[in-house]
Amino acid sequence: MESRNERLPTLLNETPFSHTLIIRYSETGEPTLVRRMPLFVHANNKARAAYNPRAVIEAGNPSPLAERRYDGDTG
Repeated sequence: MESRNERLPTLLNETPFSHTLIIRYSETGEPTLVRRMPLFVHANNKARAAYNPRAVIEAGNPSPLAERRYDGDTG
């Protein structure tokens, strides 16, 4: 049995964090953009440095592809 203090290997270091948004939801369902990658993600420093959510957000309406993907529920 593994200790809770031991880190398990993660595949998150291969994730393109430069194209990632992390959203935190409150108990009431209110979304908040997470500006810094949480420590529990256990990503390496390169992945942490690549996480820049403001660079991913675009002004305007979502693309038709995104609308189809999320059933057109844009708020």
